[in-house]
Amino acid sequence: MTQPPDAILRRNSGFDAVKGAAIVLVVLGHCWIGLEGAGLIPDERLFSAVENAIYLFHMPVFFFVSGLFFKAVAAPGAFLRGRTESLLWPLVLWSWVEALALMAAGEGRAPVDLIGLLMYPAPPKSVFWFLWALFVLQVVTYALHRLFRARTEPVLIVLALAALGYFAMGFDPGGLVNVLENAPYFLAGVILASRRAELLDGRFPLGLAVLLLVGTEGLVWIWGAVPVPPAGQLLALAAVLGFTVLVGRTAGVQPGAALAWLGQRTMPVYLTHIIVLAVVRVVLLKLGQEGLALHLLLGVGCGIGLPVLLDQVVQRLGLSRLAGFGSRRAT
Repeated sequence: MTQPPDAILRRNSGFDAVKGAAIVLVVLGHCWIGLEGAGLIPDERLFSAVENAIYLFHMPVFFFVSGLFFKAVAAPGAFLRGRTESLLWPLVLWSWVEALALMAAGEGRAPVDLIGLLMYPAPPKSVFWFLWALFVLQVVTYALHRLFRARTEPVLIVLALAALGYFAMGFDPGGLVNVLENAPYFLAGVILASRRAELLDGRFPLGLAVLLLVGTEGLVWIWGAVPVPPAGQLLALAAVLGFTVLVGRTAGVQPGAALAWLGQRTMPVYLTHIIVLAVVRVVLLKLGQEGLALHLLLGVGCGIGLPVLLDQVVQRLGLSRLAGFGSRRAT
């Protein structure tokens, strides 16, 4: 039965809320690591506990949701142009911006000449690995859809298992580590795309979602670290499912509605928050402020708020494509 547009919009807002909550965790995680590097978190156990809790699943969520909404219906040329514009161009542009910021700050890892600046995006550095890994996964999945068509799902299942098995056999993935490590999350989303409504409409048991998220986080707490793949991948898959169901069902009420709003603006936040966090941390330290709570509050607040303000300006000027921020669905 065809569902009414408002039901579809509510469900999509649910997945926006999932992305919104995940981007908050991304900013919090990077702020947390930056503060540890600055020597502001003396309790090593506290640092590890928070880091492990966040890093278990915060990026796998984005791969999973991307897979849920992946479509292979465009012509090959249009598909590649779209993915280049939405993933590769932001990677290149904001890698250059980061390189210029490092040069201005006198960082030792900054490029030293024009050639180094131009080549800085390759291989992907900093947070930009995500864009490259997602690009590769989407292109490969698109090619498989075009090749196998109605028989694609079994192939994707085999590939997801192969990605898990690759690490189980102890092979070194080299430069493809980010692609292979995150392949199961993206492919799981693609495989479940036709049933994504079930995640948010009540058919997926809420108690099971709580068990998956809390149980996996509890195991990580007991172990004191996120296990290496494939055990870590399996735990992350379970946590991603639980997190998606729990957060996705909050979109109709606060704070879920606010997270859904933020979830439509994750790209500008993701691309720029690292620079904002570094500036906030340096300014506070220059002012003699070393309180952990203050750094977290201002760091996360500015790391989300300033990129959102920048996005508002960019959208008003009609420069969203040029800035790599992408377009947003009308609400």
